[in-house]
Amino acid sequence: MVCICHSAEIECIDMPDLLKCNVLIVEDHPEMLLASRELLEAPDRNIVTAGSGEDALRSILTTDFAVILLDIEMPNMDGFATARLIRKREGSRNTPIIFLTGADEDAVSSFRGYEVGAVVDYLVKPMVPEVLRSKISLFIDLYRYNAALNREIAERKVIEEDLRKAEERLRAFAAYIESVREDERTGLAREVHDELGQALMGLKMDLSWLEKRLPKGLGAAGRMKSMFRHVDATIQSVRRISATLRPQVLTTSGSLAL
Repeated sequence: MVCICHSAEIECIDMPDLLKCNVLIVEDHPEMLLASRELLEAPDRNIVTAGSGEDALRSILTTDFAVILLDIEMPNMDGFATARLIRKREGSRNTPIIFLTGADEDAVSSFRGYEVGAVVDYLVKPMVPEVLRSKISLFIDLYRYNAALNREIAERKVIEEDLRKAEERLRAFAAYIESVREDERTGLAREVHDELGQALMGLKMDLSWLEKRLPKGLGAAGRMKSMFRHVDATIQSVRRISATLRPQVLTTSGSLAL
C-alpha cells in the first residue's frame, strides 16, 4: 500500500505488485556518494550512482528513475547544467530532482534551480539521514502512484477499445440479421404476390370462362357471382399481405388486377 499526503489528509492506494524503483545519485565525492548510497539502499529500490554530470546523462538514456539526487558543485558540468540536459530528454522531463547544496549557497542555488525549471526540492549538506530517507521515500511513493494510475489508464483504454470493437461487431451482426430478415420478407412477399396471386387470377379467368358456357336458367348465376366475390376478396387479401411484408414488391412485380 502506498500512502499519499494531501495537506492534512492521507490517501492510501493498494498496489499488490509493488514496483521496484530506480534512484540516481549524482555526486563527484566518492565518500559522499558511498554514504548516500548506504543511507538509501532498500529492498524496494535500485540505487544507481554517477560521479559526474556526464555519467548521469548516460544513465538516464537507458534507465527510468523515480527521483534524482543531484549535487550542484561538480567539475566540468555542474548540477544546473546537468539538470537542464536532463529536462531536455522526453523520458526524464518530469523526473523529480533533489539538489544537494552547501549551507552558504542555499539561497542562490534555490534561485538558479527554479530558474532552469529543474528543482523539486533541496537538501543542504551535511544531510540529515532521516530527512534524506523521508524525501526519497516520498518521491518513490509518488512514482509508484503515478505508475499505477498510468497502468490503470492504459488498461481502461484497452477495455474501451475492446468494447468499441465489440459494439461495432454487434452493429454489423444486427445489420446482417436485419438484411437476412429483409431478404426473407421480400422472398415471401414475392411468393405470395406472384404465385398465389397468379393462381387466383387463373381461377377467376376459369370462372369467367365457365360462366359464359353455363346454360341459362339453371339457377347457377347466383352461385357464380358469390364465387367471383370470394376470389376478388382473396386477391385483395393477397395484395394487402404482400404490401405488409414488402411494399416494394408491388412496384417491381406489378399489382394484381381484378
